Amino acid sequence: QAPPAGSGALPMPPTVHQQSGDWFAAPPPPRAPSTPVGGLGAKKVPNWVMATFFALVIGLAWYSATHFLPGQLDGGGATPSPSPLAVSPAATPAPVAAATPDPTPPPDAAFRDCLANMKTLSTAMDMYGADHMGHYPTRLEGLLPTYVRTVPTCPGGEGDAYIYNASTAPDAYTLICGGWNHRGTNAGRFYPRIGSWFGVQAHNPDLDIAPVDAQTYFNRGFAFYQRGDYPRAVIDLEHAASLSPKWSAPLYYHAECLLEQKRYDQAVDQYTRALDLQKSALYYTGRAAAYTQLTEYDKATADYLQADKLVSKDPDTYANYAFVLYLQGKFQEAINVSNASLKRNLRNERAYVTRYWCELCMGQGAAVATDAQNFLGTVGWKSYQSPYSVVIGSFGYSMDKRDAEAKALLDSGLARLRHDWPYPSVQYLAGQIGQDSLLTAATDSEKQTEAWFYIGMKAALEGRKDDARKAFTWVRDNGKNTFFEYRAALSWLARL
Repeated sequence: QAPPAGSGALPMPPTVHQQSGDWFAAPPPPRAPSTPVGGLGAKKVPNWVMATFFALVIGLAWYSATHFLPGQLDGGGATPSPSPLAVSPAATPAPVAAATPDPTPPPDAAFRDCLANMKTLSTAMDMYGADHMGHYPTRLEGLLPTYVRTVPTCPGGEGDAYIYNASTAPDAYTLICGGWNHRGTNAGRFYPRIGSWFGVQAHNPDLDIAPVDAQTYFNRGFAFYQRGDYPRAVIDLEHAASLSPKWSAPLYYHAECLLEQKRYDQAVDQYTRALDLQKSALYYTGRAAAYTQLTEYDKATADYLQADKLVSKDPDTYANYAFVLYLQGKFQEAINVSNASLKRNLRNERAYVTRYWCELCMGQGAAVATDAQNFLGTVGWKSYQSPYSVVIGSFGYSMDKRDAEAKALLDSGLARLRHDWPYPSVQYLAGQIGQDSLLTAATDSEKQTEAWFYIGMKAALEGRKDDARKAFTWVRDNGKNTFFEYRAALSWLARL
């Protein structure tokens, strides 16, 4: 498989629109002071005025009671409203029809459940604040067990925890659904969200604005980018760049859109324009990702090294650089760089993944199994890379003649993983489906690259060398050359 096409960074815009309702809402305006009705400064009302007023009130009440009681008017005319001074009989509420359960949940049921989770947490936060002089917990776990029984995660993503931030002076909190867990809705990345100052936001409010200047065009373009609507994002970002030609951020996000659309040459041009205005490590890593997809590895390496000079020893830059080394067959160098990345961030997924792929190519089965298990133990089972860790980890155990542990890992994957791709690969290796079923599930060239490599690995580990060569040759001749499986197929062809 390939790492995500983007550079991996999703920063907020350089100019965060703090007062637009994205993070904070302006407090309500203070109320005007009321006119005093007594005490110092109040004028005494004459007695005859008060007597006349009460006489009018009593007369009005008697007239209303004798002329507008319910049931005295018949016919087609509308029944007048009762007097505000008349006492109305208790109204009998109309019966409420029982709700008919929906036999099939809507396609955005996960989004609805996510929003319900966040509202539950928000209510718990308010209860906590009421009991703690307006302060909020520093972590969501502070709500346990008094205010919530468990801290939920997003049901629409990969079990992602909600992003929670609390502050004091003033006391406030924000609760954000991290990542991009609701692609079937218009929510966009990092939505929905709830905050003590701005309430519930189901989608980015910048999608609702009518741009009038570079900043608002950029804000809406960035919102479209977060939602994955790249063509519309590009239009707004181009407007922002034309209105503010010395601003690099619209050019960078324009390039990110092009990268997601796999228009790599054009992405390089936009990254270069952004770099001409500002030398940013983020821009260098973005352009390096585009060069990697174009297999221009020397240029990608130069950009990653330049990014490292600007932001020294960044773990993500190291992990991306390790992947470029892997694609060139420089496995030991890639392992060394991955080790450096993991020293700075033990949960860096890309570093783990690149390292166990290098070990697989070098025939180090025990190391492959250990790294795959460490990934699952550290990062968890809900990551995009978790099913791949199960697949490659099972290969590692089989290479090390630990077939029972390979089977146990595959069985755990069958029980714990989501059933979308590459789940069929786990089923194939566990013996639940055959080769033809696996290839049928591989609906595009990228999935076929993965499937044929896994077919070849299974054959190689079972001693069927001719079948293994056939599968690896397919990957070499037809596979995606920026995938981990492609370089591994070349290595195993040489080993056979």
